[in-house]
Amino acid sequence: MRKGLVVFQFVLSVIFILSVLVVDQQLRYTQSKQMGYNREQVISFHRPTHKNDLETFINELKRIPGVIHASNIGGSIMSGWDRQGGYSWTGDEAERDFLFLSPQVGYEVIETLGIELLEGRSFSRKYHDDRFKIILNESAAKMMQLENPIGTIISKDIYQAYENREIIGVVKDFHYGSLHQIVKPLIFRLRDWGLNIMVKLGPEVGKNPLTQIEKVYKRFHPDLDFDV
Repeated sequence: MRKGLVVFQFVLSVIFILSVLVVDQQLRYTQSKQMGYNREQVISFHRPTHKNDLETFINELKRIPGVIHASNIGGSIMSGWDRQGGYSWTGDEAERDFLFLSPQVGYEVIETLGIELLEGRSFSRKYHDDRFKIILNESAAKMMQLENPIGTIISKDIYQAYENREIIGVVKDFHYGSLHQIVKPLIFRLRDWGLNIMVKLGPEVGKNPLTQIEKVYKRFHPDLDFDV
């Protein structure tokens, strides 16, 4: 019995040590993995409900000393849950069955996350961009075999009513969702309702930026707690 207990304790010890090593390796992998975007100096938090003051809210965040960009996204960039189909780029109806990763984002999301723009431009208020403008990642451009994607018009099925979408930019591939999955074709959609807010801080950050961000948050949501 005594020998059995000693062996059992030894086996448990080995299992615990191996578990710690595996977790440590996973953490090191996550921290060192090239995501295709820059997580440094980015603060992310959630707004509780859809409101019509998103542009005003983001503009107030950008007034904080040290904040260089602010944007919004539907869901988390790590969740990778947002997808959309219905697109045709050659006129073949079968293409509409392909499901793209398709995060819904606000202005400046590419700048906020430091995603590399390969061609074209980002979403911009200067050009009055709306939902009819889209941005692809390079995997989508390759899959669609678009040699000159900028300015290309593709068709989108909206409840069997076709609408045109213009490609205005192509970004370098980045991880949207799990690191265990390969990078897939992706289409950025411009929307003004994403509840996840991302704030990019510059190298010369003002004093207590989180406190300043919380003050703005509480001004718009006085009855709610601020949580990053």
